[in-house]
Amino acid sequence: FVFSPHVFPFTTDSLIYISTAQSIREGNGLVFDNVFVEPPEPEILALKLHPPGYSFLIAFCQMLGMNAHTAAVLIPRLFFLLLPMGFFLVFRYFMSGKLSMVTAVLCTLLFSTLRCALMAWTDIPFLFLSLISFFFVFRVGKTQNNEQLISAFLSGVFTGCSLLTRNVGYALLFSIASGFLFMGLLKI
Repeated sequence: FVFSPHVFPFTTDSLIYISTAQSIREGNGLVFDNVFVEPPEPEILALKLHPPGYSFLIAFCQMLGMNAHTAAVLIPRLFFLLLPMGFFLVFRYFMSGKLSMVTAVLCTLLFSTLRCALMAWTDIPFLFLSLISFFFVFRVGKTQNNEQLISAFLSGVFTGCSLLTRNVGYALLFSIASGFLFMGLLKI
């Protein structure tokens, strides 16, 4: 909130997310209003670049009575509040509890993370979902039997959610699949 007055939270990407959310809410499907052509026309091209997960979250908030622009800014900020927990859950597999807490707070308060949290972008929701995916991957190596299967399943669910949020999720999917392959080969 301290930095908020100094940041204009909307960009062209934000316009695509919000317009797609409004189309979803109105029942018009996964299209956005291309305002860069005269007259504005519905278009699906941008959805190849921007997966619809964030737009679905905005549309859900709209169904709860929230303004689309407010929802688009609020969602990254809510995920930002969860980031320290996500970082901590991952870091605690590599370092002590106290050091994990300090590192989690420092990673959350990086300028780039703060800046993205103030924008109507998908970066922060994607980061949180990715961290939780990795948490469950690491948990697979530490647990056994049913708990191991549940952790693998939840890792897949969160990876899928992150893939719906950003196309960079394909790299996450590849790295997690590779991690499971190496864990199988090394019998971890």
